[in-house]
Amino acid sequence: MSGTNIQKALLTKGYFPRELPPTFTTADFGLHSPDILNEWESRKVFSKKAMGKTPCKKKRSNAYSYSLKSAEAEVISKPKRGYERRNIHLTHPVAQALIAAELSNNWRPVQKWLSRQEFSEDDIRVSEKYERSIKGINFAMHRAKKS
Repeated sequence: MSGTNIQKALLTKGYFPRELPPTFTTADFGLHSPDILNEWESRKVFSKKAMGKTPCKKKRSNAYSYSLKSAEAEVISKPKRGYERRNIHLTHPVAQALIAAELSNNWRPVQKWLSRQEFSEDDIRVSEKYERSIKGINFAMHRAKKS
C-alpha cells in the first residue's frame, strides 16, 4: 500500500473513535488530507524545524519536529451504564494529520521496527478495506498466550 493510501486510510477510517455516531465522519478529511496539509503548511498553521545535534553532540540525520500554536484534544463525555461516563478524546486535526503523514511516509521503517518486537504477535496492516483503518488485534490469541 502506498504512503498516500496509508495516510488516507488512517484519517478516513481511523481518526474518530467508533463510539461516535456514524453521522460524525472524517471521510472527506482523509481523502483530501495531503492537500489540506499543504494548505496548512503554506498558511503557517504548523512549522517544521530541524532537531539539531544530540546531547552527545552527534549530528542527527533527517530529524525534525513540528511546532503548533495549540493542539489540545477535545474531550467528549459519553454516558455508560447507570451514572457512569466515559471520556472520549478527539485529537486535534492538525496533529492527527501530521502523525498520519509521518507514519505513511515512513511506513517501511515502522513495519521493520514492529517486526523486531518479540512480544507482539500481531501483523499490523493498514487499509481502507477494513472496518477501521488498522486490522483488529487478535484478542483470543493474546488471552491464550497469557494463560
